This record gives sequence, structure tokens and C-alpha cells, in this order.
Amino acid sequence: MHLTFPPVSPFPELIQRAERNPYKVILRDHSTGVTATAGQLLYSVSLLRDKLQAAIRENEIYDTKKDNEDRFIFLIAPPGWYYVVSMLSIFSLGAGMSSQCR
Repeated sequence: MHLTFPPVSPFPELIQRAERNPYKVILRDHSTGVTATAGQLLYSVSLLRDKLQAAIRENEIYDTKKDNEDRFIFLIAPPGWYYVVSMLSIFSLGAGMSSQCR
């Protein structure tokens, strides 16, 4: 499996962690009981990124935007696993994020 991410933090560090110690848990969400290794986290980010990218391409608002224009995505997610995966997915698209947690 080969996943591609931008060469900006935290992606290189997560890739190095996944290669160095693939079984070490780096994220533990006590509210959902989810634990994840760096590789599992990166894989989940990659899957969500693909879904977000497809949804953005279908959105008429983005048809008029130029590639060099800033893009922001508003995120509403509970703290924990879903927030981290969503946040990293947004950043991996090169977008900015505004968030609201409850």
C-alpha cells in the first residue's frame, strides 16, 4: 500500500512513525474506544480525503474558483478520532479549516 501526502508536518512524521514502529498505538479515543497506529490513521485520512475531493469536485461553488485561491472547509465533529481524521484529511487537501466542537 502506497499513500501519498503533502510533505508538510505532521505527514512526514506520521509516515516515519508508521515505518519505524507499525504496531505502536499513537491515538486512543476514550469516548469511542478507537485506537489507531500511524498507518491506520494515515489510511483513514487517505480514504476520507478521496471522498472529500470527490464531493468538492461535484460542488458548483468550486467550479468558479481558481486553483491558486484559498479554500476553507468548516468542520463540525466531536473531539477524538473523527476530529483528527477529518482535520488531517482537510489539511492533506491543502485546504484551511474552521472548526466547531461540542
